[in-house]
Amino acid sequence: MPFRRFITVAALSAAACLGFDGAALAQTIELKLSHFVPPNHTFHKWATAWGETLEKESGGRVKLTIYPNGQLVGPPPRQFDAARNGVTDIAWVLHGVTPGRYAVTELGNLPFTWPKAGSGSSITGKRMTELAPTYLAAEHQGLRILFMSPANPVVTYSKVPIRKIDDFRT
Repeated sequence: MPFRRFITVAALSAAACLGFDGAALAQTIELKLSHFVPPNHTFHKWATAWGETLEKESGGRVKLTIYPNGQLVGPPPRQFDAARNGVTDIAWVLHGVTPGRYAVTELGNLPFTWPKAGSGSSITGKRMTELAPTYLAAEHQGLRILFMSPANPVVTYSKVPIRKIDDFRT
């Protein structure tokens, strides 16, 4: 299943799992998505388009309200708790802003943990999403992981070759 379709199905399934009966399903389901980046960020633009897709594919029954810049719950570390406590339905967060809180998940962002073929592509994110229910659910109690996307490896560009740590000092 393509990633975008997977996310749409996941959101619609999450909405359906809220326990609505037949009459309630005819009503509009409003989902709140909170994140910490500004409205001109790529993620916000993607989320806006995703919300439009959800609304269109649900015949207008699912609406997504997006709260950028932490305006609903504050800075990044609060996003996880807001989703867990029901303040928001969906939160987009980087695990790196909560060091030590999600130790197993953080392993996916350590240097040299990615297969070379997966670097900079959706391969690693897709694989982490597939493995999340088995290996990451315990440290995400009260949350449901819709998708994971590890940070790309840091690349350093230099006019001179860098082969060892001391080369950074020159």
